[in-house]
Amino acid sequence: MSESGLSETSAENILESWRRDGCHRQDPVRFHYMEVLSQRLQSQQDAVRGVLTEKLGAALNAYREQLALTSEATIQKPRTNTVTTQGTGHASLAELNRYIRSATDVGTDTQVTGETVAPPEMKSVRHFKHAWSRMRAQDQVLKAVQQGPENAGPLNSHRLVLRSLSLMRDLSPDYLQRFLSHTESLLWLDHLSVKIATMDSKTARRSRPKKQ
Repeated sequence: MSESGLSETSAENILESWRRDGCHRQDPVRFHYMEVLSQRLQSQQDAVRGVLTEKLGAALNAYREQLALTSEATIQKPRTNTVTTQGTGHASLAELNRYIRSATDVGTDTQVTGETVAPPEMKSVRHFKHAWSRMRAQDQVLKAVQQGPENAGPLNSHRLVLRSLSLMRDLSPDYLQRFLSHTESLLWLDHLSVKIATMDSKTARRSRPKKQ
């Protein structure tokens, strides 16, 4: 699906279909991000709607590639009846980290503009960008923890959020990186909406006839 041909109805239908099939469990954070974008399309002005449509189209395409990648890996992976009870949690986290890295690499290698495929990015550059993004995410969490409330109670919402981010950083740095990326995108959209609303308000005031 091309981003320019994306409509609110088609996006909602795709997301509803994926949720019925259980595909939302593939990446709950990214899926929620796409649902938020789809909901905001309905109430935004044309300028903001164009930006949201472009972002939603790119997110849907990337998620579709993730689903295809997971489906292919599931088919190729031999089944086993042996169940191990020790180290299951660590193995699952390691598998999650490997999957996120592979999904990021696939998304980078399959950048498409119209019908022209972009040249593949150098592997060394891709690794550098990945390492830099991870370091930046960990640095953001470290600064947030250092600036957190000192005498907050155990149920303080700020403290609980910082605790969750710290655990996410320790258990799955790659997931933390993607989580912060989605959060920053949502914050950017909020700022953009406020900015456009302020500009429209100023324009409306200027267009009012002055009292004689």
